[in-house]
Amino acid sequence: MFDGRPSAPRQGQARTNMTPSEWLEQYAPGFANLSSEERFTIYHFSILWSLLEASALGTNANVTMIENLVNKWKNDKLPDITAFEPALVYFRERYHKDGAQAPDYQDLFRPNENHARGLVTEGLKTGQQDVFAKLVALIIICYRLRNNLFHGIKWAYELRGQLYNFDNANSIIMGVLGIIGFDWTIDEQSGD
Repeated sequence: MFDGRPSAPRQGQARTNMTPSEWLEQYAPGFANLSSEERFTIYHFSILWSLLEASALGTNANVTMIENLVNKWKNDKLPDITAFEPALVYFRERYHKDGAQAPDYQDLFRPNENHARGLVTEGLKTGQQDVFAKLVALIIICYRLRNNLFHGIKWAYELRGQLYNFDNANSIIMGVLGIIGFDWTIDEQSGD
């Protein structure tokens, strides 16, 4: 029975008798303080994002790919945005409280990401009627959360306070995957 522990060390790697969770609890700052729900939400985000990027973003996500994905839907039927509304409300309140940009909003982007910042600002506006602008904004937020998680920025505060960010991002990604369906193939770049 598989217990999560590697059966043999890889070449050049020390053997450990810890599961990845045990190792993270011992060595990753703040990981031991995260609840199971926080951990699983982040785990699920990692897998869901990978599936989205593979199936809809050419295994190379960027803002242009996200815009192109949503623009393809303009030629099809209008997606039902109802499922996205709770996440839209959450991120609007988190990043644009009372119409003003919250400090967390600036932390979402790198300094040179003016185009992405503008798209998200436009999509999160109260009263925004353009379904596609809303979807672009929400997917870019997921993309930025992904970058901040995978490039280590989220470790600056030991992943604290991220449950609702990733829970809403997971809902967005599942909704997008529902729109595109599962009739897709992955463009294999390498066999690794």
